[in-house]
Amino acid sequence: MLNKAKKAEKRELQRLAEQAERERQAEEARLQAERIARLTLEREAEIAKHEAEEFARLRLLVENGTTAYVHVEKHLPVDARMNVLGAAGGLTSLLDEINRHGLQGWEIVSVVPRNYGGFSSHKSTKSHAPGTLNTGADAHEVHLGGHVVGVYVLLKYAINAQNFVASEALVRSTISDLLPERLRAPIV
Repeated sequence: MLNKAKKAEKRELQRLAEQAERERQAEEARLQAERIARLTLEREAEIAKHEAEEFARLRLLVENGTTAYVHVEKHLPVDARMNVLGAAGGLTSLLDEINRHGLQGWEIVSVVPRNYGGFSSHKSTKSHAPGTLNTGADAHEVHLGGHVVGVYVLLKYAINAQNFVASEALVRSTISDLLPERLRAPIV
């Protein structure tokens, strides 16, 4: 009978210890959630302050005659013959896309082709083919190849005193995209 009482007491102590541990973990989780919520609010306030300061700084620059620029890249899927992939209209469709940006005030800075492909190499035995060095040993040939799968169009948009108000949404969006790392890092 004494054994049964000791076992029951031991089970009860274990149950109480487990319950205390669950309560401690729940309290720790609650405190962590409160801390993250507080840090999130602080971060949001800091981001809002940073964005307001950057917008005011840019407004002052523009009002004083400086022209600011926003740069973006736009990928257009075309093949080597300038046919817009997956779209009817070919080159006309490509020009329509470029004109849409042009009519919004964007200027093309550069066009960079996007290629798919790469290097290939192989050994050939004692080749006499042009472009290989025949030294009496096996020759090693390397080829660069690929095909055009699109173009990156690099665009810039000038922001000046005349269009600052009309460009406010773009300016604010760009400022948000360029937040410093300390304001983009995850809260832990």
